[in-house]
Amino acid sequence: MLQSSLDGRVLGYLKDEDANRVMDRLRLLKIQGDQVPKFTELAFVPKRKNGQFPGLFIFTSLARMMRPVINMKYNQVEFVGAFEQVYMDICIREEEAYPNVRIIRKELYIFILYFYFVNYVSFVL
Repeated sequence: MLQSSLDGRVLGYLKDEDANRVMDRLRLLKIQGDQVPKFTELAFVPKRKNGQFPGLFIFTSLARMMRPVINMKYNQVEFVGAFEQVYMDICIREEEAYPNVRIIRKELYIFILYFYFVNYVSFVL
């Protein structure tokens, strides 16, 4: 069983085998933006030996760092947060999305990685 929480409050529990199906449905609703706000952060932390606490974490609070990526499954822009992107595979170009790897997101622009890098350089120096 996986714990599901909304803004730090436990909502309930979810069977391990249902987690991917529930996440896919929540993501679709988030992309559509009608029932789930598009700036909601949906983080699924899978069970791993010596890994982070597993569960489905939903964040809706203000002042979260989010960035746009293209969800290739639905061909729509999706906003992802800092916590959820740790558990995603995001490619820069479509050629990097191999068929046997579950990459369904790509960067909005090819040069975006350099943009993020340049923004952090001033803090390092």
